[in-house]
Amino acid sequence: HASECELRFDAALKSSHDTFEAATDLQAEWIERRLKAKVKVAVEAESKKL
Repeated sequence: HASECELRFDAALKSSHDTFEAATDLQAEWIERRLKAKVKVAVEAESKKL
C-alpha cells in the first residue's frame, strides 16, 4: 500500500515539475522577446539621432 502512495506521489511530483519547467521556458521566451523589442527600439532611436 505504501508503495502505491509513493508511486502516486512521484507521478504527481514529476508532472508538477514538468509543468514548472514548461512555465519557466515560456517565461524565459517572453522575457527574451521583450528584451529584443526594447533593444530594437533603442537601436532605432540611436540610428535616428545619428
